[in-house]
Amino acid sequence: MSNDQAGYKIDGYMTFALLLNYISATAVLVVPLTVARVAGHDGWISTVIVTLGVTYLIFVVYWLGKLYPGKTIIEYLPLLLGNILGKAVGLGYVLFFAWIGATVIKEFTALIFGTGVFTLTPEIFVILMLIIATTYATAHGLEVIGRVISVFWVLMGIIYLIFSI
Repeated sequence: MSNDQAGYKIDGYMTFALLLNYISATAVLVVPLTVARVAGHDGWISTVIVTLGVTYLIFVVYWLGKLYPGKTIIEYLPLLLGNILGKAVGLGYVLFFAWIGATVIKEFTALIFGTGVFTLTPEIFVILMLIIATTYATAHGLEVIGRVISVFWVLMGIIYLIFSI
């Protein structure tokens, strides 16, 4: 961790909750259309299976974070894979999440404009406001976002247990 980010205290559970929330939302919002074309009514099972598989990968990321405390994934990839391959995988990681972010922004604006909201507002304005808001929230409150999502997952677990009994 660099000195300017020393105030961020995101533990393993918050990291797990943030990643699981991100992956689950993607699985629920993006995957079903593609899966429904192939699997029909049984497509929901693939979302559950993928979420379980990704949960394992999240635990690997958590374990690597514990193994290399104070370093980001971009910083310890060269230690794991060698300098050239580690930097190449790190670049791929950054590009992948940039692509996912762009896809989410495009899907969000399609949802907003598809429902008849902001019909006279230019799409680029909505995109820029979304980018500014998420950048500000991430730059000033990643720990807070992590805490909120952590509490959300605990509450969802309790609600699930209550209604499954």
